[in-house]
Amino acid sequence: MNYYYDLCLNLKKDNPYKFYEWELDDELIEIKKIPLFKISESVLNNIYKYNGKIDEVFLKKIKNKTTYKKDGVIKTIMYAVIFTDTKSSIAIEFDEKGDIIKRSYLLLEDELNTIEIGFSLKKEKIILLKKEKIIYVNNLRQEELMRKKIKEELNNSFYNKEYNKIIYYHLEWFKKYNDNIKYIYKKMLNELEKQHINDLEIIYNLVLQGAK
Repeated sequence: MNYYYDLCLNLKKDNPYKFYEWELDDELIEIKKIPLFKISESVLNNIYKYNGKIDEVFLKKIKNKTTYKKDGVIKTIMYAVIFTDTKSSIAIEFDEKGDIIKRSYLLLEDELNTIEIGFSLKKEKIILLKKEKIIYVNNLRQEELMRKKIKEELNNSFYNKEYNKIIYYHLEWFKKYNDNIKYIYKKMLNELEKQHINDLEIIYNLVLQGAK
């Protein structure tokens, strides 16, 4: 079995963060050793796109093969692996039934290294039972945080009947005066669900000031 050594992972359910969005307060894991397998591009694409279940034979193969360091003590992750198709790489954690429970992208250097190693590996044939498709958040992490804060302030203002705030936010946001509270409240919430919002940071700062 081939292993990759000494790397950091940021294991998350469904929507892992790209390495450039990792933050110091994330639960980063200092991996000491983890199995590395080359698989087909089609299977890896399915792992990116779907929740799924790995076959029992492969699951037994990787059992207790991943170690990490925490508080100076070496511990074990029961089922974890890095998959590569020599184009990209991703770390996966499974539960005891073989279901994918967490994913982590790799730091750039580690991804390049695992891809390079993958060229020398024999392709592993694995069986993945596809389940529900993953709904990925395409916005940057910071954008999602701003959207969440704006929504919280709108909800608080509405339910606390601070209607002047609602009117003010709408006026500054859309440059139009409207005192139909329910309408403009829903309008702003709907706007937050759009893929792209013009001047999101300006709106965030405006709402943040209003929340004080």
